[in-house]
Amino acid sequence: MNRTAPPSASTTPVRLLAAFGWTFRYVPPPGPKAVVIFYPHTSNWDFPLGILARWASRLPLFWVGKHTLFRPPFGALFRRLGGLPVNRKASVGMVDQLRAHFESHPAFYLAIAPEGTRARVDAWKRFRPVIVTGQPGTADPSHSQA
Repeated sequence: MNRTAPPSASTTPVRLLAAFGWTFRYVPPPGPKAVVIFYPHTSNWDFPLGILARWASRLPLFWVGKHTLFRPPFGALFRRLGGLPVNRKASVGMVDQLRAHFESHPAFYLAIAPEGTRARVDAWKRFRPVIVTGQPGTADPSHSQA
């Protein structure tokens, strides 16, 4: 079922997205946990637009950032906006860190940009959300590459 917004959506972020030329379309998630593919990721404007979409959806949507982004003075703000610090040099790998977050929340939606999508591309590189979630993932076949 497609809706312009979830029943409890806040109109402020929907209006702000519209002011930037975006239409917010809400598709209810299939369950309480999922990996959300955020594509394309071509500009630094993707972050504030994604935060507006997160606000509009009212989903517990998380995103990943390098751990150094979460230092003062902005660390608390980034965490409040759904940021998860990941230390890529830690002895526990990034996938294990994400899996721990996924397993520790009753409702958890992880927004991730597929590798190699900093510019518009005809096909995504392999993306395997099953590694993090333990569940098979789906993607729009017109954009994915087997």
